Amino acid sequence: MTGVEVKSAAVWLHEGKIPMLLEAADSSTISDSMEATEVNCIRLKDLLLSFKDRIDLLKIDIEGAETKVLIDCSDELDLVRNLFVEYHSFTKEEQELDKLLGVLKGSGFRVFISTVNSRREPFINRNDEYNKPMDMQLNIYAYRD
Repeated sequence: MTGVEVKSAAVWLHEGKIPMLLEAADSSTISDSMEATEVNCIRLKDLLLSFKDRIDLLKIDIEGAETKVLIDCSDELDLVRNLFVEYHSFTKEEQELDKLLGVLKGSGFRVFISTVNSRREPFINRNDEYNKPMDMQLNIYAYRD
C-alpha cells in the first residue's frame, strides 16, 4: 500500500509527551495515575494542516479525549469528507456529547449515531456492562452531503 505513514504517537492538544494509563488493548486513556506511562503525542490540528488534499476518512477512537481534540481542530475539519468518532462518557466526568455534536454541526457535518452497548434499564443500570467506568459509548458517523 502506498501513501500510508504510521505514527507511533497518541493524538492530543500539543506535540510532546502525555501520561497514559496503558490497560487492555481497547482502554488506554490519558491519566494522571501513578501507573501512567509517558508516551509521545502529536497535535491532530497540526497533522490535518499538513495534508495538501482533502481527507476522505478520519477515524477517532481515543478513549475519552475525542471532544477536546475535535474542539482544538474544529477549524481544520473542513478538510475532512467523512469522520468516524467513538464517543466515550465516563460516569465521574461531565458529559460532553453536546459539545462534540456542536463541533460537527459547526463544521458542516450531518451525523448518524449508534450505541455501542445498550442498556435496557438506564435509570437503574447506569454503567456500561462491559466497561464499568463508562455510562455511554456511541459510534458517531459524520458526513457531508
